[in-house]
Amino acid sequence: MRKPNIDKLPYGELLELHERVQEAIQQRKADEQAELRERMEELAAESGFALEEVLAKRRPGRKRGKVAVKYRNPSDPTQTWTGRGRQPKWLVAEIKKGKSPEDFLID
Repeated sequence: MRKPNIDKLPYGELLELHERVQEAIQQRKADEQAELRERMEELAAESGFALEEVLAKRRPGRKRGKVAVKYRNPSDPTQTWTGRGRQPKWLVAEIKKGKSPEDFLID
């Protein structure tokens, strides 16, 4: 393909050329996307799938069940902890008083 000599084009013609190139890029992109989608649909159909089925997003990770509560605050039974993650403030305060986490285990 022969490259046009743009070195001596006036500013106005360069702007016009730039706009035409941008439009051509947009049109080519749309055409190629449509063609690619068509080819992908055909490929999916050959395997017995719909393209949307193949491209469907997967669920991230697996769902975990609830974890049983292992520790309870005796002065406020609504405050509990499973033993996972950061220790709750009430447990940290009790540990600072000299108690151990095992003192708050639920039987």
